[in-house]
Amino acid sequence: MKKKVLEQVITYSPLVGIVGASLLNVSAFQRQLLMLFLLIWANAFFLYKSWLTQ
Repeated sequence: MKKKVLEQVITYSPLVGIVGASLLNVSAFQRQLLMLFLLIWANAFFLYKSWLTQ
């Protein structure tokens, strides 16, 4: 049970950080950089989930 909760916290913490940072008053470049990080995280997350089911 603890392992599953810890895995979920580690998996979703980058997303929470990116979304939280996007709520701050940032410049256009910083917003684009956050969007890039979000895309990289989403790609890695879905690859991880697809490899996990095999």
